[in-house]
Amino acid sequence: MSAPDLFDPLQAPFFAGSDRPITGLPLDRFLPPYYPGTPLNWVSSRAETSSWVLDPFGNDPFSALELARAGFRVLVAANNPIPAFILEIMASAPSVAEVGEAVLALANSRMSDGSRLEDYLNSFYLLPCPQCGGQAEVTGLIWSEERPEPVSMQWLCQRCQKSGELPGSSEAYQHLRPLPSYPLHRSRALELVASLDDPLRPVMEEVVRFYSPRALILLQILLNKINAPDFSERQQKILQALFLTTADQMNQLWTYPLGRNRPRQLLRPPSWQETHPWQAFLRSRALWQTDLPPVTLRGWPELPPQKGGISLFRGRLRELNPLPDPRLMTLVYASLPRRNQAYWNLSGLWSGWLWGKESVNPLRHSLLRQRYDWTWHSQALAKVLTQLPGLVQPQTPILLQIGELDGLFLIAGILAGQAAGLRLLNCASDGSQDTLQCLWGIGGVPAGSSQGNFAEAASEAARAHLTERGEPANYLSLLTQIAISVHQQGLLSSPPGKTLNDHQEELEACLADTDTFVRFNPGIAPDTGLYWLRQPRLEYTPTAERLETALLQLLRAKPNPTPEVVRQTANQSCPGLLTPESELVDAVMAAYADRLPDSQPGWLLRSREAPQIREKDLLEIRMILEQLAARLDYSLQTTTEAIHWVNRSGSVAHSFFPSLSACVSPLLRLFSRTPGQKYFVIPASRSNLVSYRLKRDPNLQLLCGESWHFVKFRQIRNLKEDMQLTRETFTERVLEDPPEYQRAQLSLF
Repeated sequence: MSAPDLFDPLQAPFFAGSDRPITGLPLDRFLPPYYPGTPLNWVSSRAETSSWVLDPFGNDPFSALELARAGFRVLVAANNPIPAFILEIMASAPSVAEVGEAVLALANSRMSDGSRLEDYLNSFYLLPCPQCGGQAEVTGLIWSEERPEPVSMQWLCQRCQKSGELPGSSEAYQHLRPLPSYPLHRSRALELVASLDDPLRPVMEEVVRFYSPRALILLQILLNKINAPDFSERQQKILQALFLTTADQMNQLWTYPLGRNRPRQLLRPPSWQETHPWQAFLRSRALWQTDLPPVTLRGWPELPPQKGGISLFRGRLRELNPLPDPRLMTLVYASLPRRNQAYWNLSGLWSGWLWGKESVNPLRHSLLRQRYDWTWHSQALAKVLTQLPGLVQPQTPILLQIGELDGLFLIAGILAGQAAGLRLLNCASDGSQDTLQCLWGIGGVPAGSSQGNFAEAASEAARAHLTERGEPANYLSLLTQIAISVHQQGLLSSPPGKTLNDHQEELEACLADTDTFVRFNPGIAPDTGLYWLRQPRLEYTPTAERLETALLQLLRAKPNPTPEVVRQTANQSCPGLLTPESELVDAVMAAYADRLPDSQPGWLLRSREAPQIREKDLLEIRMILEQLAARLDYSLQTTTEAIHWVNRSGSVAHSFFPSLSACVSPLLRLFSRTPGQKYFVIPASRSNLVSYRLKRDPNLQLLCGESWHFVKFRQIRNLKEDMQLTRETFTERVLEDPPEYQRAQLSLF
């Protein structure tokens, strides 16, 4: 691939995979959201299979595995032992059978009193069944920060098959079997991570407090049995993996009732759920076992086979030894790590529990710091990215993805790349603006001629984006465009003492200019509502109409497209930050095509949409409108676009604009000053699309106002059959069947 082919001078399309991130993966609540297919589609656009890909952060194990299974060779540098371990275990593809055998062996291991481990752990969660008097099992404890005992206790009785929830009380809680010594097990849990005189000890003491005494004691008992010499090396690895996800399920960061459980700080929610440890251990089986083929994983500098695999370096990128030949790496791909105090602190604790004090050393500096503001995070990212120019050739594309996008994460990533001597060449967001794909190149951005140009450059970037979009945009989309533009012009400086929050305020300042921008549905904060131009250009094409044109062309060329082809066409027609949301894509497709059954997902262009049939419909509608004008004693003025009904006084009473599509913006602008009531006459199958557009685009609503209406073809046909129709009744009758939006059941993407 030649150098000119590597970088697009303009915006690139978003390379999509699954429309939703996959869940049910180990520690996925702490890791970057993984959209299957997205890493492969993006990387494949820049490199051939069997090429080498460098992952400098190593915090996205599922993407690395996807690339390796597709035939790429991936060098992963992982400083955090936890994602490195996830990568190692998932690469080995534990089967249902071997996970089950390891769990059974652990369950049958014996305690000092002769009981099985499973029975021993379960014995701490038994109480009298409220229904039959037998023994019920406590499946979960619900806690609140205001109370020293559980708020409630969830139970299940195998004898009577009843379940329920008991109000929490000290008396009910004391029915549970007494626990072994908490100080002893707490001391052991801490000693595995940091010695008594280690500066890291107070940090880990704070982290341990996010486990209840019951959870901590039983986790340590479970860990002690896993580390016993009773299992093969493979079984012990699998059991350690199950313990890792059990330890996550047992901490106090799970909001109850279940809400958004992607914690970023060590903060207890107002109510949290503590689960049964053995049940959590059994649930962990589903997180690790897989029927996917294994991936060859070797420790760097050992190389995987040419057919694909992973070479794992456990450490910082700057410690990589030996260094690879810069000609080896075809491409850099990574998901930028998000600032996450909870994950980093728990990673330190879990690493010490599983592998001892030495395993915590790679995280020591970060753990001792504890203050993880966005300015520090940007500098930490830059330390890694600074290594890239020495590891790859100057023309190597650097693909960095920002997931769970927000303003500060965006600015942190751009400043980090800039500080590392990289230049952002193009970017694209997904339709929900949750993920940003950024293509970087080696070679810094020259400083702008004058820092005084910053405000004008930011304002011009926002104006240009809105003009290109042709629709109001949200805050994040505009902030992204502004940040990228001022970066590319060399105006995004980072003097000492300037925080990321200062940068954000400076970048968004131009949006407060009410002479330039108008905001629909504004709130107090600048990140609410939708922004639009107070004085837009006379001609612009809304993204929705650009999309409709492209997808209609696709359907006429390929009447039975797959969801993947539809999404690819949509993203290519609306590249960069214009990527349409799935709901809009569905609404456009449903206006012209029918969904195929799940057995062969896709779309099929309706036979009624054949051009010759639709042109016949259009001619029929125009004829009916002319006939109705004669019946109601209006004279006619007709053009290619419009049919005007004119009163005896010579004024226009009604204007009709028959159209086969929902691309009505040109007509809105051209005939905005036409007097009287104005009607877009469209096929009924377009009405859902029109309604959705009116719902999502307040500017379109404003332009339509009270004088523009949408009328279905079938309503015009109904009026033809109404022999009682008069001028007086026409105004009401023509609007009796207005378009109404109905949300699609499921997106195909």
